Amino acid sequence: MRSIIYEYKLSDLEDEITVFILMHRNEVAQMKINTLAAMFYTVSNTISRLCRKLDYSGFLELKRALQEEIQIEAVSKEVRALSYQEILRRNFEIADWEKMQEVIELFKKARRVNFYAVSTTASAARIMVDELNCVDYKFIFFEDVSDVNEKIEKMKIAKDEVYFFVSTSGKSEPLLSIAKFLNKHHQTIVTLTHLSNNPLTGLASISLFCYSPERFIGNMRVPDKTPLLIVMDQLFHLYAQDEIKE
Repeated sequence: MRSIIYEYKLSDLEDEITVFILMHRNEVAQMKINTLAAMFYTVSNTISRLCRKLDYSGFLELKRALQEEIQIEAVSKEVRALSYQEILRRNFEIADWEKMQEVIELFKKARRVNFYAVSTTASAARIMVDELNCVDYKFIFFEDVSDVNEKIEKMKIAKDEVYFFVSTSGKSEPLLSIAKFLNKHHQTIVTLTHLSNNPLTGLASISLFCYSPERFIGNMRVPDKTPLLIVMDQLFHLYAQDEIKE
């Protein structure tokens, strides 16, 4: 993209180097600047000047950009390789009914259950809370966690509450800040994330997982909310059935 935008700035040699970079991204992403320069019988300053013309701060930033592009393409290929039916099937396969029943027991004993989610996963969490409140009105949804420090300062810690965090990546900074605060105060934390080792899971009392590999439209990350909804709907039915029995 940048090679097209800034092509008018490039010399013939810089054009040749740019074409080589585009055709050999994997190699260049791991290459030293002097190695690339030597391939074109030039010096490192030529490469640095080219990077600046392409609106990078230097060769290291260009390499990071290449690595990100390679990673995005690899993930996109993985998602394309799996049919949507296969992704759904995997979610049912990894369902941990024992853990889910533990979560249901926590819900039943809690005076209040607080749900936290941000961005595109917030709508899925809100659906879950609305359904649960049809059975027992003690579920609260928090979406606006932008001013994290202020929210933490105002939080009242109660031992009989449960805190449920929903995040496909498990890396959302606002959620992590709140979860770290709660973990420090020995609160009960439940997390629902994509099946991975992630920072949010490390703070949880109980970790639930769905299978929701990263999905991109162009370079935009667009999480698939269906896997989250599958797990949360299973939780809802378990909770509703237990409440009806009692």
